[in-house]
Amino acid sequence: MKIIISPAKKISAKNDFTFLNTLPKHQDRAVHLYDILKKLTKDELKAVYKASDAIVTKSYDDIHNFDINKGFLHALLAYDGIQYQAMAPSVLDEDALTYLNEHLRILSGLYGALSPFDLIIPYRLEMGQSLSGLDLYDFWSDLYKDFQDEDFVIDLASNEYSKAITPYLKRVIRVTFLNDGIIKATYAKKARGAMVRYLAQHKISDPKAIVNFKDLHYHYSEELSKADEYVFVEEE
Repeated sequence: MKIIISPAKKISAKNDFTFLNTLPKHQDRAVHLYDILKKLTKDELKAVYKASDAIVTKSYDDIHNFDINKGFLHALLAYDGIQYQAMAPSVLDEDALTYLNEHLRILSGLYGALSPFDLIIPYRLEMGQSLSGLDLYDFWSDLYKDFQDEDFVIDLASNEYSKAITPYLKRVIRVTFLNDGIIKATYAKKARGAMVRYLAQHKISDPKAIVNFKDLHYHYSEELSKADEYVFVEEE
């Protein structure tokens, strides 16, 4: 079993884990993409990122100040978004961290798929972006092979990332969180983080046990769920 989640756009340069250090599985391919990024001007980066001048300038500086072969941030702790804040990995016990190391994978436009304790550098590159004419979905078109031998994959990633691999896998369980009958991005991100935390703390290996999740006032809806999608709704 594997759990897939999305990265966060923001990366915090903090590293206070001593649990484990691992290297990204697809480091050589990440180096190739990074070499392309290093050749781009700020204007060309702006066209890739479609972001503010401040973000582009910081990203440009990061690209030229960090060596991708000298990662120093644990992926699980580096990403600083709502989902990761709700997951709160820094306060999980060793058993939960061991579980995450075995089961959790973070999809990435630059690194492909990361284990929680892979060492990375600050970067900005989303799966849905085009890099100097290179479509990242095409570049990572064989990424599904990392997961094809799994009995099932729990999909807690955004569609931008999950669609890179889930159409090619034999069994995927999509977990959906609804607020007022619809998916609200901020609430969904927080709930996904809480779900990862729940899975780690309870060492879930049977997908049927996922339905017992009740954090953040959510409960499983048998009526709305299907075999390949577990739907949780916020309690009124």
